[in-house]
Amino acid sequence: MTNPRDRILRTARPALAVLLFCGLLAAGLEGAETRNFQLTVFGGLHHVAAYGSEKDYVPGENDFPVTPAHSSGMVGFGLTYFFTPHLGLAYDGRFIRSARVTSRDPSDGDELTFETNRHFAMTLELVLELPLGRLRPYLAVGGGLDRIEARGERLTTALGHEIIIEDPTESGLLDPVLQAGGGLRLFLFKGLGLSVDGRYVVVLDRPSSLRGLSVGLGLAWRL
Repeated sequence: MTNPRDRILRTARPALAVLLFCGLLAAGLEGAETRNFQLTVFGGLHHVAAYGSEKDYVPGENDFPVTPAHSSGMVGFGLTYFFTPHLGLAYDGRFIRSARVTSRDPSDGDELTFETNRHFAMTLELVLELPLGRLRPYLAVGGGLDRIEARGERLTTALGHEIIIEDPTESGLLDPVLQAGGGLRLFLFKGLGLSVDGRYVVVLDRPSSLRGLSVGLGLAWRL
C-alpha cells in the first residue's frame, strides 16, 4: 500500500516544477533582474478538517480516534527575496492557536473535551508574482516543518473516566508540512500595501495527516 506522504510528495513535485518553469520563462521574457525584499505580516483563521478514523479505535489506548473539524486564530509573517521581477524565494512562518473540541468514543458514546495543540509552521516557498501596477497577484508552493506545543496531561471524560496523555518525545513534536496557495497584494503607496492570502496546508503526521486551510489579511512592505 502506498504511503500517504509519498503520494503527497509525488503530487507536489510536478506543481513545483511547473511553477519554477513559469517563473524562469517570465524572467527570460522580462530581460531584467531586480533585487527586492518584501516583508508581510498577517493574521486570520486556520481551519483543520476532521482527522483520524473510527477504524483506529483501540479500547484503553485510542478511545477517541477522531478529532472533529475546528478553526482557530492564526498569525504570521513572510520575508520574500525577489531575484527576478516575477520570481522569489520566501520564508513563511505561521503560529496557529489552540481550539476547544469534543471527541466521541464510538463504543459507548462517551465524550472528551480538550484543547488542540498550538503549533508553528515554518516553510520555504517559491513565489511567482505577476506585477500589474499596484496589483500583484501571486502563487506560492513550498514545504518545511511543523512543530506542535504539547505536554502530558490528565483529562476526565463526560462519563468520569480518566485519560492520561504522556509527554511526547522531542522527535514526536516535529512533522513535515506542505502548503500551496496564493493571494493578492494591493500597494496603496510606493512601498506599503494590503495583502490577502489563502493556503492549503498538509501536515504529514501519523497515523493521520492533518489537512487545513489558512486565510489571512495583512500588510506588505517593499524593502
